[in-house]
Formats: sequence, C-alpha cells, structure tokens
Amino acid sequence: MNMLTDSLASLEFIPLVWVFLSFSILHELEEWNIHGFERRLFSGVPDYATDRSARGVIAFVCAAGLVWTSAAALSGNPAIAAWIIVPAIFFMVMNALQHVYWSILFRRFAPGIFTAACLIIPLGGYLIFRAVSRGYVPAGYAAAWAVLFTAIWVQTILAGSRMTHFLRGVYAIGHWISERIPDPK
Repeated sequence: MNMLTDSLASLEFIPLVWVFLSFSILHELEEWNIHGFERRLFSGVPDYATDRSARGVIAFVCAAGLVWTSAAALSGNPAIAAWIIVPAIFFMVMNALQHVYWSILFRRFAPGIFTAACLIIPLGGYLIFRAVSRGYVPAGYAAAWAVLFTAIWVQTILAGSRMTHFLRGVYAIGHWISERIPDPK
C-alpha cells in the first residue's frame, strides 16, 4: 500500500486528476446494476427509473467527467485545473459517501461501495487537501463546495430509504439519455 500511496503522492496535480477520473469511471461501472438495489430498497422510485436509465446516468457521468477533467487539464496550470475540478471532486466524494451510508442503512453492500470507500473518498479527499494546501484554491472556495454537497448528502440521510429529489432528477437525466440511444434488443 505504501508503494501505491508514494506513487500517487509523487504525481503532479493534473495527472492525479486523470487518475481520479479513472477511479470515477470504475466507480460508475461498479454501479452497473444499481437500479435493482434501489428498486428493492427505496420507496418513491419513479417509473422512469430503470436499468436502462441508470446506465444512461452512468454514461452521462463518465462523459461529463471526461469533459470536466479535460477542461481542467487543458491549461496545464494546476491552480486553474483545481478551480475547475474541485466541484466535480466534491460531487464524486458526496456520491461515494451516499454509497457508504446506504450500505450501513440497508446492511448490505450498495453497488459502488468498494470503489467509493477504497478509491473515491481517499483520493478525492487527498486532491482537495492538496489543492488547498498548495494554494491552488483558497480554503473558502473548497469550503463553499463542501457546504453545498454536504447539504445534498444530508438530504440523503434525512430521506432514509426514500429516494431523494436529487436522485430522481439524476434518473430523469438518465431517462432522457436512454430515450435517445437506440435499444440494442
């Protein structure tokens, strides 16, 4: 484990952002069958939430992550990259914390828990720490994003086993995407 952490610590900020994107894509792929988990355990799941729309969300998050990471890396400047990528990192860490919470709440592994706990939370936290400690972004900037995404995470906790408005909105995006991609069946 020391070799892995030493290797990551030796990377510059922008290459680490690409590693984070890779971890995020792995996390999304681990969620491939999350709809069944949600359908069994959540109340308030909309009719448009299906395996297909969940996979539309996965495709959207992966594509958005690629565009966002590319935009951050384009300047080659770690400070500019940090200003752009910190919100996306907070989004992924918030989502990872949701998986941890659901695993505890439902007493079973939520799809995505392994990559959430082992990859997203540690590297995301490290990247945010690094962005602030190296002066790429002010602490207030990171704190503002932390407050916003903490509010979404708190909504998750307060909702318990009821699907949140945020998650229903995410499924609506996935449904919209899945309706525009031909069904291979």
